[in-house]
Amino acid sequence: MNNIATQLKTYGIGATGVLLFILLGLPLPFLMGPLVLCLIAALLGANLQMQKFLNFAFRTILGVAIGASITPDVLATVPRMATSLAIVPVFIVLIGLTSYPLFRKLFKLDPVTSYYGAMPGGLQDLLIFGEAAGGNVRALSLIHATRVLMIIGLAPIVLSAFWDVDLLARPEKQQLKHRLSN
Repeated sequence: MNNIATQLKTYGIGATGVLLFILLGLPLPFLMGPLVLCLIAALLGANLQMQKFLNFAFRTILGVAIGASITPDVLATVPRMATSLAIVPVFIVLIGLTSYPLFRKLFKLDPVTSYYGAMPGGLQDLLIFGEAAGGNVRALSLIHATRVLMIIGLAPIVLSAFWDVDLLARPEKQQLKHRLSN
């Protein structure tokens, strides 16, 4: 299948994911819908491809949206997150030390793909760096898309089950509830 047909198929699968998530009333339809359906298609062996300039454009939009969400109020909460932030480097080292051997020994991936697959971080950045270093982009895509899907799928369950966070409440109410409980 030529590149244009492959790209159109990929966009069609992504758009179907958006529509499916909207129709089912599932959260984050423009993020999760394409991610879930494209991951399923890729795991079933479909060859998927996207225009690099679109990838760059979407990453830029996402970066601006994330950057714009950093407000003085968010920065004021950083001291309360000091312990969590201090644990992040330890977490990254532990994940790398456990995941790399798993990918090398159990899944028989090459060293470059194993390294970039083992590292937590930005999906697109790890794909770009992994590809530049000679890694298997398809394997990296599947590894990181599965990781993101698991985190996004499991985090709400953990937050609501173990920390009693009401995920349907507006953020102001969450802050008020937190202040009242302290």
